[in-house]
Amino acid sequence: MIILYLFLNNAAVDTKTFHLARIFSNISLTLFGGGYVFIPYLDKIIVEQLGWLTQREFIDSIAMGQITPGPILITATFIGYKINGIVGAFIATISIFLPSSVIIIFFSRVYYFFKKNAFFKIVIKGFKIGIIGLICYAGYIIMFREEIFNSFNIVIFIISFFILLKKLIHPLFLILTFGVLGYYLQFH
Repeated sequence: MIILYLFLNNAAVDTKTFHLARIFSNISLTLFGGGYVFIPYLDKIIVEQLGWLTQREFIDSIAMGQITPGPILITATFIGYKINGIVGAFIATISIFLPSSVIIIFFSRVYYFFKKNAFFKIVIKGFKIGIIGLICYAGYIIMFREEIFNSFNIVIFIISFFILLKKLIHPLFLILTFGVLGYYLQFH
């Protein structure tokens, strides 16, 4: 993984496909805490720094990652496709999943030996706190942008929150219902 990181960040290759591999591999190598931690990274890099997606397209990609089976990291596939078609989608998907998968396999072996070590426990606690902060920031990115933060979306949020709190229906039905409703209201 170190060799991959050094190669991707020091190679003199300047193509969209290579750039996709570099960005998503770097994110994958530093991704701790699951897919929601991924959102702030992508917002900063893909939307703000590179301008590959608009804020609306980025939020749509997150929504697509939520309604499809599988993890939120599948958003990388959408972004890769948007940037470089099928090849971009393939490269972005491999680049986001492969490095972190290898690291998880390696550290699962290491964790077994160090899980009772006091210093190791403190380090893991620190990661957990950082992860919570990144997840909160991800919520901010999605919810409190001007084009999204409106009364209609606040009402949907409140209704969804109370329905989920009471566990009246499965979240998938909420996503589909409000997705269709939002689409209908936007175009009619």
